[in-house]
Amino acid sequence: MMRRQFMYSVLAVALVSLSYTGCQTGETDFGSGPLTVETVPGEAYVHYLDLFWIIRLPNRPQIAVWVEDTDGNYLDTIYVSQRAAYADWRSAPGDDTPAEDLRRPASLPRWTYQATGVPAQQVANERGPMGLADTPDAVTGSTPKNAARFSGSAFEGEDAVRVLLEVNHSTQFNDAYPAEAAEGTEGYSGGEWGSGQPALLYEAEVDPNGSETVPMQLSGHSSPDGSTGAVYTDLSGITSARKILEAAYVHVNRDP
Repeated sequence: MMRRQFMYSVLAVALVSLSYTGCQTGETDFGSGPLTVETVPGEAYVHYLDLFWIIRLPNRPQIAVWVEDTDGNYLDTIYVSQRAAYADWRSAPGDDTPAEDLRRPASLPRWTYQATGVPAQQVANERGPMGLADTPDAVTGSTPKNAARFSGSAFEGEDAVRVLLEVNHSTQFNDAYPAEAAEGTEGYSGGEWGSGQPALLYEAEVDPNGSETVPMQLSGHSSPDGSTGAVYTDLSGITSARKILEAAYVHVNRDP
C-alpha cells in the first residue's frame, strides 16, 4: 500500500516536472533586517532525480544561513530550509520507513552542529523531528526556486561578524562520493539516496555597524555523512556541487 501511494505521489509530481522550464526569473525575499545574504543560483541549482527511467524530478538544495562572532561562536540563524529544520523528509522509492522516522544527517551538518552543539547524526538518532534546533518558524521556508535574499539582525554590538551559508543537494554523486560507498568510508554520504557530494560552506566577514557588500567565499565542506560538525578545507573531490550557486553576497545596510 505504501509503495502504491508513493507511486501516485511520484506521478503527480512528475506531471509538474514535465512542464518545468529550468531557469526562472525573479527573486524571493525571506525575513527583514539590515543584514542580507543574496544567493545567485548556478547551473546545478536544480538537480534532477531520475526515477523509473522516464521521470525526472527537479530537486532544489537545502540551505542554511547563520551568523557567528569572529571566534566561531554561533549567534543566530537567519534562514534554514524547512525540510532540514523540521526533518520533513520524503521517502525514497521502495523505502517503507514512515516519514516521521526519516533522517538525513548529511543534509546541513555544520549548521546543525553550530545551532545545537551536537553532530547531526547524533541529533537525528536522539532528538527526532523538530529536534535539530530551537528554530522559529520565522526563519524557515521552502527552498527558493530562484535567486533569493535572506535578511536578519546585523548584531551591531559586535565589531565584526562572520556570515555562513551551507548548501547541499541529495544524490549528487561523483567518483569521490559514489552511491555505492560503504558506511564508514571517506566517501559515504548516506547510501543510495544520500547526499553524494557533501554540503559546501561559504562565508564572509562584515562590519555590522556600517554599510557594505562583501562576496562570500567557498571555504570548505561539511561532514559527508553528518557524523561530525567539522569543516574540511580539502575540496579536491568536489565537482558539480560547486555549481549549485553561481555567487553569494552579504549586504549590510545600516542607516547613518
